[in-house]
Amino acid sequence: MKLTDIHSRETEIRDIEHLETLLTETPGIDGYEAFVISGTMGEPELWVQFSGDVAYLHYFPTTDGSHPGFQPMSKDKPVHNTTPDMAIFLQVGGVWADRIEMPRETTLTRARAITAAKEFLESQNLPGCISWFEL
Repeated sequence: MKLTDIHSRETEIRDIEHLETLLTETPGIDGYEAFVISGTMGEPELWVQFSGDVAYLHYFPTTDGSHPGFQPMSKDKPVHNTTPDMAIFLQVGGVWADRIEMPRETTLTRARAITAAKEFLESQNLPGCISWFEL
């Protein structure tokens, strides 16, 4: 599988530890980080986005546009008392105009998002460690 980061750089993922290193040590842009993890044929994809310690995931079972995908329905408590009702995330490419704004109930902690990314790497399926809403 490969990982594309916020700077549009592609890296082949060697193993779980390598994925965790990429997700935790790749420099972002002004506190924002974004990644796409995809299979060798491009699908499925898991989009992983961070805004500080708040995370958003989006799972696409196909990349041909035939399915809008899945987003988390989080039961995580806010990361801290100042977590806003809406969180802003940049996408791969790092262009501010392409940012997305997601409601708190679709966000996760950074740690839970990394756990889901590891599960996706192993199974290439919708991670079962979090609850999902099909769009």
